[in-house]
Amino acid sequence: MDTGKSPTRMEAMVISAQPIAAVEIARIFNAPRQNVYEAWSSSEILEQWMGPGDDMETHVEAFDLRAGGAYRFRMIARRDDPATGPAGTHYVVGGRCVEIKAPERLAFTWRWLENGMDIGQSLVKIELRDFSNRTELVIVHAGLPTPEAREAHREGWEACLDCLARYLAGQQA
Repeated sequence: MDTGKSPTRMEAMVISAQPIAAVEIARIFNAPRQNVYEAWSSSEILEQWMGPGDDMETHVEAFDLRAGGAYRFRMIARRDDPATGPAGTHYVVGGRCVEIKAPERLAFTWRWLENGMDIGQSLVKIELRDFSNRTELVIVHAGLPTPEAREAHREGWEACLDCLARYLAGQQA
């Protein structure tokens, strides 16, 4: 029942004690914010770095970067790996853009369509903040239903951001 009143201190404590089904990662990249944003907003650039490590090849099959626009990425295992399966295994993820505010914010739904974890739809938010001539990136992946899903996605995003760092370092050379 909504009484229109603010929650009491006890209610606020109970609410804040609830488990949060999200992964949050912050990184600082040695690149201007515009360059980091372009790495997320260009399908050609995404194919060069997106994926959980160098053992995966990514193909952008759809990419409509506007609120409501759809995206679809196909990641293919390059070699046999206990984490990604046999070489040639395809993983497809897709969703819709929820918010695009260049060059500071992107938000999109996330759903494994083929071979990924069966976790339903989740939400990814990316914030890019100027940090001198560097960029702080904060990624929050919310709505992950189990500790295993959160850990797998945390590991995936960490590896993905490592690939992004290598891509951006190559652009600075």
